[in-house]
Amino acid sequence: MPLSCSLIDSALTRPVLDGSVAVPGLDLALSTATVDENSRAMIAGKHDIAEMSMATFVQALSQGQKLLAIPVFMGRRFLQPCVAFAKNSTIGSPAELRGKRIGLPQFWMTSSMWHRGLLEHEYGVPATQVAWVTNQPERLDAGFTPGVQVTNIGDQPLSALPKMLTDGIVDVLFAPRPLARDGKLGFLFDDPVATSLEYRARTGIYPLLHTIVLKASLKEHAAALFELFTRSKEYAYAHPGPTEIESPIAGLSFEEARERLGEPYPYGVRANSAAIDAFMTYSVEQALTAKRVSAAEAFLALD
Repeated sequence: MPLSCSLIDSALTRPVLDGSVAVPGLDLALSTATVDENSRAMIAGKHDIAEMSMATFVQALSQGQKLLAIPVFMGRRFLQPCVAFAKNSTIGSPAELRGKRIGLPQFWMTSSMWHRGLLEHEYGVPATQVAWVTNQPERLDAGFTPGVQVTNIGDQPLSALPKMLTDGIVDVLFAPRPLARDGKLGFLFDDPVATSLEYRARTGIYPLLHTIVLKASLKEHAAALFELFTRSKEYAYAHPGPTEIESPIAGLSFEEARERLGEPYPYGVRANSAAIDAFMTYSVEQALTAKRVSAAEAFLALD
């Protein structure tokens, strides 16, 4: 019986979706959805395998769900270029975010966790010293970080996020993706490329957002899945299509980012140890998890 597998349709997964790559003996019933849909469906047990939000996976794992991940990360990017505010704002430095109303889609979205980690560790502003405003429901009911103020204004699409600024609901946006630099918004970092590369060089951290998650009872298929998605990535690199592989650095094309980063989408636990360690630290600090989840508990060692 085929294993149900839901992926985000992207340049890195399309070779799997269209059959350009395959691994003998691995029978998948493939479908596509958004990361939000995949994450909610995986929690509900609707898929055997899915490309899932890192935060939702770690949260579900800490709550006892029988899930495991393979260290494949198709979704990742630097978040510093995703901080925006109104064009007429007087905000001039990260420290000035203290006391502001900050808008984001979900409090526990993976990008939101990275944003808060950066806010505190890089810029010295704890999450308790700003007011958080979300415009989507959370995927799991786990409360919020003790001492933080969170207000939800409804269930809106990601595209509605900038309207929170223009309507004066928030002072700042922590977006999951870079917003258009079309003169309508102001940005915290004038040079997103330099900011992203300096952070990577200094910390070794390259934020990861999505991973491939499977039911723990199916871990015998993990090695084959790791091989499949590695082949898919290599195929995508070698066969550029009409849709360019997403650049993890705002302001650079994929090929430019590849030149600056080396391997732009490294797979495996060892190659991503700094990012995994930082994320697990943030998970405890922000109370996503009651105790630290180790890389060995979350990921099958396949590299």
